[in-house]
Amino acid sequence: MDSWDVGTGAADDAGGVFVSWKAVTFLKAMGLRPRRTIRAIYWTAEEQYLEGASVYESEHAQDEKQEFNVFFESDSGTFEPTGLDFSGNAAAQCIFAEVAKLMTGFDEFTFTEGSVGSDIGNWVRRGFPGVSLRNKNENYFWYHHTEGDTIELEDPAALDKTTALWAATAYVIADLSIDIPKNVVDYTYN
Repeated sequence: MDSWDVGTGAADDAGGVFVSWKAVTFLKAMGLRPRRTIRAIYWTAEEQYLEGASVYESEHAQDEKQEFNVFFESDSGTFEPTGLDFSGNAAAQCIFAEVAKLMTGFDEFTFTEGSVGSDIGNWVRRGFPGVSLRNKNENYFWYHHTEGDTIELEDPAALDKTTALWAATAYVIADLSIDIPKNVVDYTYN
């Protein structure tokens, strides 16, 4: 997906696309309808100056910025999931810490005011909260942008667990009675 050189892009980033797409598919199949819309968005060309994310942002963010609540990104492989990284202000971190308590079996949750992923970095820098997958990806760069980045890397059990974590977290956040607090800087577009 995002592999622009020699691999087929399974870890970078077809696994992340799969997880996002299947999470929404599973929530819909279970008849779960949260208070807010959950979008699974696929764009490419991160390696070429965030081309896909930037085009999406310029086409959607001006009219929809009040609708955006939290951005998720999975672009570091989809190996065995261990938790999530969260970026947001102190009030948002407190809420996310409570959400994280619901995700039993996943123990690694980090909180930062920095970026949690390049593809959602444009929004996080403007003050929107961001979530990124933590997983056992210590061997990720063995395959990243190599001929070895193929579907054989993907473990169906790890994909299922990641999809469950992704779907559950997205659903809980989208169904909260309040918005996740943000410090949004005004948008300027050409």
